Amino acid sequence: MEYSDRISLKPETLLGLQTSYRFNSAFSATVQGIVRTQRSADQDLINWAYFSYQPGDNLQLKVGRLQTPFFALSDVLDVGYAYPWISAPQQIYKSWLFPTYHGVDLAWGHASDNIDASIETYLGHYSGTHDTNFGTTEFDVKVFGGLIAHLNIDDLTLRMSHHHGQVNLNKAELNQLQAALENGGYTKTAKALGQKHWIDLEEVAITYETIDYFLRAEWSMINPRQGYLIKDIHSYYLSAGYNIHPLTFYTTFAQSHVRYQSYANEVPISDSELYQAVSTLKSRTQDNLTTWTFGTRWDVHPQIALKAEVTLLDGKPEENAFFDSIQNDFSRNANLYKISLEWVF
Repeated sequence: MEYSDRISLKPETLLGLQTSYRFNSAFSATVQGIVRTQRSADQDLINWAYFSYQPGDNLQLKVGRLQTPFFALSDVLDVGYAYPWISAPQQIYKSWLFPTYHGVDLAWGHASDNIDASIETYLGHYSGTHDTNFGTTEFDVKVFGGLIAHLNIDDLTLRMSHHHGQVNLNKAELNQLQAALENGGYTKTAKALGQKHWIDLEEVAITYETIDYFLRAEWSMINPRQGYLIKDIHSYYLSAGYNIHPLTFYTTFAQSHVRYQSYANEVPISDSELYQAVSTLKSRTQDNLTTWTFGTRWDVHPQIALKAEVTLLDGKPEENAFFDSIQNDFSRNANLYKISLEWVF
């Protein structure tokens, strides 16, 4: 989670700049860069760089480096001013999924007096790293895409999406282990450790927001067809808030359920080297976590917001529960306190 038991500005402090240039009424170019005090391997300095073609009000085509539209807040995830929390619920928005991709995005929409509907589809590729139970592993998503549907009816917003892609892991040690298992005749175990497979992501979000209060919910399911090395993740959150301008009070409940598929246990203990290697793989970490978050947002100025929140973390013993560094006597229960200043200019 990149937080610690000390006061720190590192986890989420950032500065983002975006610029656009319009060539004519239909063509434009956009570049966005983000400087972070703490940057992970999949977070580049330039996260958006694309050309856009919009011949009218209903159709838009984008080509280049784009934000991956997995979730409801994907486009504004780095703009904390756009949502009530200091950071979006970890269980959904801190999964291993990649934040950007190279490809194309096509969106069509139609609006009337009180109904706004749109369909979006995209196709692209991505290369990066992922922390599996076999360590940090390079992976290539040679082709993936998705379909997203939006429906706005007065104060109600619905979003449904489906995403599908082919993932190729690239871990030399796994290739060597797989070859050794095949040579030893343990074909079922070797087949289970294949590094090429398909992944599906399903997502549903609903928001009801008025001047006085808001209700938000989002659910996602990440289903790797080969779940022995990559986690199968079910996550959701429920959030409610009440506005007494300029203050907003909110609470959020979130959960994640993580599991790996099991595979054949055909390596005998007498084959000590292979048995130890397979046993290490099977001792896979889990990230099941339940949280309650209570917070307040103060809109000091139309472009400035102050926020303060506390999150109660409830993980299970002997699981990672989204913690990166765990002491032997740590119960996986903790309180996380955060304050933020967010400014849009």
